[in-house]
Amino acid sequence: MHCLFRLSVALSCFAQVLNGQVKMEVYRAPGSSMFFPGAFDDHRDQAEFFQWKVFSGNPGNATGMGVLQYRKGDIRPSLMKKYRGRLDVFPPNGSFVLHNLTFSDAGLYTLSINLRKIVAQNVRLKIIDELTKASILSNSSSLGSTTALTCDVSGEPHWYQWQKDGGEISPHHRLINGNRSLIIPNTTKDDNGMYTCISINPVSTTRANYTLTISDKKEDRNSCIRSSNQMQGDTEAQNQNGINPNPESEPLQLTRVDTTAVNSDQSNV
Repeated sequence: MHCLFRLSVALSCFAQVLNGQVKMEVYRAPGSSMFFPGAFDDHRDQAEFFQWKVFSGNPGNATGMGVLQYRKGDIRPSLMKKYRGRLDVFPPNGSFVLHNLTFSDAGLYTLSINLRKIVAQNVRLKIIDELTKASILSNSSSLGSTTALTCDVSGEPHWYQWQKDGGEISPHHRLINGNRSLIIPNTTKDDNGMYTCISINPVSTTRANYTLTISDKKEDRNSCIRSSNQMQGDTEAQNQNGINPNPESEPLQLTRVDTTAVNSDQSNV
């Protein structure tokens, strides 16, 4: 569980420092909040004007739009209309929190100081849905066959992990299709158990369970033959004892009624 948490955190935020600038790539779910860091001490000391812009589209032809801007000492920063009521600003260093995120908020956010002379932050925000409706599909469960378990989930999973009975899968199990499918070749009854598929993306984790029961077709056929022979033996024993095994099929015994006496009695009344 701790490994899954660390993996989810690592996927949700990636940062690097390049040419003195901090570049971050962050994932968030719709409706959540995002903190955009401000200028560091070396830039903040010389900052007189803060400006955040967001760029959307392809890097080659991205279009920029203002988010907020203000001069050092301003009481109320200037905000774009779409961000009003959703944005909390911290003027000393230019950081802010954007609430109630939507897919339209995705883009590259840049913090410029002193009218673009210094670019203090580059934050790429990506909005993706949380994972839901996880299930496991199976193609076969017969002895000696190749069984494929496939994890089916709604959303954009970035990683899959499999478990058997709460632990690691068997060494002879194979993972394909980006770990989405678990292949069990030449299945035996040792492969019986509960399989769990854990789907992960940067904003959520979901899991699905599937109980695999390997059936032996030969044993099933022998069981059916034994059951059929038993039924046939019971039927022969009943016939020898004069018992009809299907009483509903016995012919009805009809009694002929003499209506002559009845008519004669009615005529004498």
